Amino acid sequence: MNQILSVEMKKQTKKNAPKVQIEMKKILIFFVIILIIFGLILAGKSIISMLSDNDSQTTADDGKPNITTSRQDNKLIITITHTKEITKVSYNWNGGESTEIPGDGSNSLETTIDVPSGNNVLNITTTDIEGNESTYSKEFMADPTEPQLTLEEAGTKIKIKAKDNEQLTLITYRWDEEEEQQIEIPADSNAQIETEIDIKPGIHQLVVVAVNSKGKQVTRTLEVKAITEPEVSIEVDPTDKSIVIMTAIDEVSLMKEMIIYVNDQGGRVLETQDGGTKIQYRYQVQPGYNEIKVIGRNNDGLEKVETAEYNYIAD
Repeated sequence: MNQILSVEMKKQTKKNAPKVQIEMKKILIFFVIILIIFGLILAGKSIISMLSDNDSQTTADDGKPNITTSRQDNKLIITITHTKEITKVSYNWNGGESTEIPGDGSNSLETTIDVPSGNNVLNITTTDIEGNESTYSKEFMADPTEPQLTLEEAGTKIKIKAKDNEQLTLITYRWDEEEEQQIEIPADSNAQIETEIDIKPGIHQLVVVAVNSKGKQVTRTLEVKAITEPEVSIEVDPTDKSIVIMTAIDEVSLMKEMIIYVNDQGGRVLETQDGGTKIQYRYQVQPGYNEIKVIGRNNDGLEKVETAEYNYIAD
């Protein structure tokens, strides 16, 4: 009897074994499918991150700001969030001159800046209310269709900056309708030129042209007004020694008025008509010692003072 039961159990075990193996295979296949799907999701996110032009640095876990940059053509949007108030953010390209953006009392800040042509490294420094600084750096590349050209007034000079990711081959400038002047481009300029030219007195239009090795050209114009003081003079009439000729001239800003004092008396004000460039007055002095003071004031509010002493002896 026992032998019969033993044989039956062995038979039953042999019948159930294939079913157990089939169930195990199904479970393994299920987990493999789950792993493959999870892997595809991770790979997809990595590919999207690589193909997109967005970049972010998240450091919120250690109390530092979260900095995100995103590109729109040659514009770069910088977004900064923090757990603390942001007091200021400064940035520079390639370690050059920094631009500072003050905070507005909040924990976030967003600004849009231009991406210069060529390969450049952006450096960002964020300062929080406790004085802690955090830095961020990333390389960007811009490929404009034409050179980047800027004109800036710097005192008595005009600063010309030209930059491209192609070698610059020609830069010229001219004042008004005068002949063009060519700016020398060094062989080792690396597609970047910065130079200065003198501002011409008066009101003039400056035209600057830059061309790169691909034949792309850009033109910039700038209206320049060099403010000057008026010219004031006091002279004796050579044909009549009793007459003193007082003159104020300004051909750039035009004259507004001339004020005359003789022996601390007067304060006579003479004004121009219709924005004239010259005011002149003939004054007959009395015999003896005379102190003369003339003030010339132009339309820009600048003035020039001239004084003279004249001892007139009548014939």
